[in-house]
Amino acid sequence: MRLQDFVYIDAYKQKNLGDDLFLHIMFRRYPNVLFLLSADEEYKNLFKKYKNVKILTKQFYDRKINFFYRYRHHKNNLYGEYIKGCKAAVYIGGSIFQEPKVPMLLDRYINEHSFILGCNYGPADTTFYYELIQKILSRMDDVCFRDQTSYTRFSSLKNTRYAPDILFMLKKYYPIQIKSEESHRIFISLMDFATARPELGGFADAYDRFITMQIQKACLEKKEIILSSFCKNENDEAAVERILSGLSPAEQKKVMIMNYDGSNEMDILQAIADSSLVIGTRFHSMIFGFLFGKAVIPICYSNKHMEFLKDTGIPKETVLSVQDLKHPPEKPKAYKLTNSQIAEFEQKAEQHFSALDQFMYTIS
Repeated sequence: MRLQDFVYIDAYKQKNLGDDLFLHIMFRRYPNVLFLLSADEEYKNLFKKYKNVKILTKQFYDRKINFFYRYRHHKNNLYGEYIKGCKAAVYIGGSIFQEPKVPMLLDRYINEHSFILGCNYGPADTTFYYELIQKILSRMDDVCFRDQTSYTRFSSLKNTRYAPDILFMLKKYYPIQIKSEESHRIFISLMDFATARPELGGFADAYDRFITMQIQKACLEKKEIILSSFCKNENDEAAVERILSGLSPAEQKKVMIMNYDGSNEMDILQAIADSSLVIGTRFHSMIFGFLFGKAVIPICYSNKHMEFLKDTGIPKETVLSVQDLKHPPEKPKAYKLTNSQIAEFEQKAEQHFSALDQFMYTIS
């Protein structure tokens, strides 16, 4: 097959549950479109069930680059050549504009037809960075933000739009069975702030104490508890093990561990759907909880949480942030979306794909 037969796709590729689900949705939504993805070798196994995806690994690029060095005697921007040589390029992701980072796909390697789906802007502070991103976005065919604040910042660009997070579409692609009766299970998504978010490392001990307190309280109430890592590469599993080791043997027996391994996304989604309460640190654990109609205690560590909650009408002053955990409330507030809100978000999330759908229809 020729390079021009493919659509190049890029995302955050660290075996993070939320970001991997973005890719699963893309490959399922467009089964007749051939996708090219640059990723580690393990992603070959992760997406092996899809016949419309070709994975280019680092080893592949290394071999090609060695060839160019040896026979052409000059540096060759192979990565950029592959992106520009495809029919189109799609970046699907969340926090892709964090100063000072500029995703490679959006900086030097812009295809003639380029799309950005599901993104938010920030954290970013300088005018220089804002103007740089604005210039990049102006070259896209379409940009769809996942929060109103990010969209408003770039709404002067006619190719920008807003829709709720893409994973509100999840039930369309995954047959989740949602329990209607009251469950006695609590699902807790964990992160390791000491390593994954060093700027918040000063709150890591307070976070661990808060989570431990919630587990101990749940044990007293005879509830089931699931601790979950969504991203091993960002040390979520280390957080799970650390929290578990701080519990008594009796408490440990009441805790089940469910870590994302690249193949068990359905099990984790179903576990959330079978719970009554989600204590969500990972952004998408909060989204899944709301989507499945559960009570959610979000632990907000960045503006992306706050901006989403603001879009739902929840006042940010009432929401628990990591900074609050040094002096947490005795009973943290849990939130739930109404059925009409869930239905509205599910419907509006489809709009992320409205422009891309039209383009894909012309090429497939």
